[in-house]
Amino acid sequence: MWTDEIKKELTGHIIPFWLSMKDEENGGFYGYLSYDLELNKKADKGCILNSRILWFFSHAYDYFSKEIAGRQSNAETAIDTLQGNSGGNSSGNPDETVLFAGKDTIDEKGGTDNKGGNDRMPAYTLGDLKIAATHAYRFLRLAMLDIVNGGVYWSSAYDGLPGDTLKHTYCQAFAIYGLAAYYEISKDQSALDLAYAIMDVIETKCRDEKGYLEAFTMDWQPHSNEELSENGVEAKRTMNTLLHCFEAYTELYRVDRNEKVRKILIEEANLFMQYYYNPERKRQEVFFDLDYNTLIDLHSYGHDIETSWLMEKGIDLIDDAELTKKMKPAFRAMEEHTFEAAFDETAFINECENGVDDTKRIWWVECEAIIGFVNRAQHEAAGKMMAEGADLSTGAAGELTNKAELTNKDETVALDKTKQIEEASAEAEKYLQAAKTIWAYVRDNIVDQRPGSEWLSEVDVNNEPFSKKPIVEEWKCPYHNGRMCLEVLTRLS
Repeated sequence: MWTDEIKKELTGHIIPFWLSMKDEENGGFYGYLSYDLELNKKADKGCILNSRILWFFSHAYDYFSKEIAGRQSNAETAIDTLQGNSGGNSSGNPDETVLFAGKDTIDEKGGTDNKGGNDRMPAYTLGDLKIAATHAYRFLRLAMLDIVNGGVYWSSAYDGLPGDTLKHTYCQAFAIYGLAAYYEISKDQSALDLAYAIMDVIETKCRDEKGYLEAFTMDWQPHSNEELSENGVEAKRTMNTLLHCFEAYTELYRVDRNEKVRKILIEEANLFMQYYYNPERKRQEVFFDLDYNTLIDLHSYGHDIETSWLMEKGIDLIDDAELTKKMKPAFRAMEEHTFEAAFDETAFINECENGVDDTKRIWWVECEAIIGFVNRAQHEAAGKMMAEGADLSTGAAGELTNKAELTNKDETVALDKTKQIEEASAEAEKYLQAAKTIWAYVRDNIVDQRPGSEWLSEVDVNNEPFSKKPIVEEWKCPYHNGRMCLEVLTRLS
């Protein structure tokens, strides 16, 4: 099954690769690995990179902890064999469960040496994931937090001294995202307190009466926004910043259920509908001036499909009937429009500027399309079941995401989720098949099989890595691909 392939990629490639990027000497994780697998141990370490790694290892730990607990509750004392591993846990401590037994990566000449230095995918246990998350958390506190002016820097130097001291709203949001996830697995109150402190920074220093602003100096004076501006414009407001503030606050609300956070989420959702979503074009606008005039005719297919599932997850969590009624049609429209415009029956293209498609296949865009189409398939399946009289145990179609049960006539029946979706309706099958097709493309063309590498950043329509962008840099991390694996496994396994 394709979900088995995704689990194998997560446990046997993505996780061990990022464990091998841990900087044991200076803290944090190495900030740069070139396309040619030259590791620069003295490259700056981006706060976005570190925060996303913090989130990834925290969520991976949470997922596999629950998987192991579920198996143990069925009288299994060890996790099933993964990637040829016959290890397991005989101590009774789940953190000692072996998730991956390790393997040598053999190059074409039969050797194991490579420039990146990662000639072996290391074995690891469940507890190693939590250790990695703690490693990222400590580096964020020690190297990226401005204890004088508040908030986090854009980056640190390799040794933990300040690097780029720019403050960006987007960067603050991802710090909250990682901290909230780490609090969930550690119950470390200091992580939660810091998440709220950074949220207060965003709400007091990074917005005006109309919404969120973008970039600032170290002492919170306005700064130009090159970091989140592209396509030849400099934006005063961006769709991307609003989306990821919403994402971060959703994560914070999920782990702590603070009513203040919920109220801000509702404000952000209304901002999205008022200024960012264009109902006539069934898309988001991307770059704006201070008065929300759009600066460019740009349809970012990847951001639209990402927004459709990511914001829906938050809206379901908020559970506000009026907001749900207003926003769900926008999510469905963006899914349908990107399916027609960006899915070419093979992969999912990047964007369209001034009517001209950019047909690159970018790693993060493909990942978001997979999740978005699985989300739509689940929505179609749940809707069909409710129409036929079934009572979904969660009470909402979108919540089939996290439940493997269907209550019907006082019976709770365990479901094979993938089979359930396939049999629900033609629309459900259409979107699920699109997700499977994109995964097959990623597996064959973007997952990098070279020893010591992870995923390519992008390939062209001929499946060639034409740009040779780095394997690791401040934007290239396990956030999109790791999250895709965890979302698919949570929803369908």
